[in-house]
Amino acid sequence: MLMNHRTRSRVDFFTSSEPAMGMNPKQQAARGRVGGSSPVGRTIVLIGMMVLAAILVPAARIMLVGMAPTLIAYLMSHLLDRSGDRHAVLCIGICNVSGLVLFVIAAFKAPGGVSSALGETNVMFALFAAYGSAALGWLIHWTAPLLYGKLIRMRSEFQLKRVAAEQDALVAEWGEAVATPDE
Repeated sequence: MLMNHRTRSRVDFFTSSEPAMGMNPKQQAARGRVGGSSPVGRTIVLIGMMVLAAILVPAARIMLVGMAPTLIAYLMSHLLDRSGDRHAVLCIGICNVSGLVLFVIAAFKAPGGVSSALGETNVMFALFAAYGSAALGWLIHWTAPLLYGKLIRMRSEFQLKRVAAEQDALVAEWGEAVATPDE
């Protein structure tokens, strides 16, 4: 049974066995979007991340502490957000990673790991940079919809003024008879 995409929830849309709109099952399989992600795939990714964290201990320690705001945004989005959109996690995560990337690179380059790469004062600076960039991500996440709404409102007001000017020009050219509808 095919349903209108507006009546289905986002979760139903991505986990349904029906093909995506405009795609047959072969095209869907070629793009790798057959249903949702499998538990086996998730387990493989989790194991891979754990192996990388064990090999790259200095970077893992910095990332574990520095990515706390992204983890909080992820948990909040899964516990509180019923819409299914996870824009906060993406916005905060990108900003958070951008604040940490220099310190992770410094930990890789330092021969003694994190303790030699980041002194006592630099650890605080690294955390300040990571959490400050995550705060910037929160700010972007909260203000972007407001700014976009304001932009759309201004655009529609401009279009209304343009249409009103066109109507006034038509009335001036054709007379008041075109301004009132026939009854």
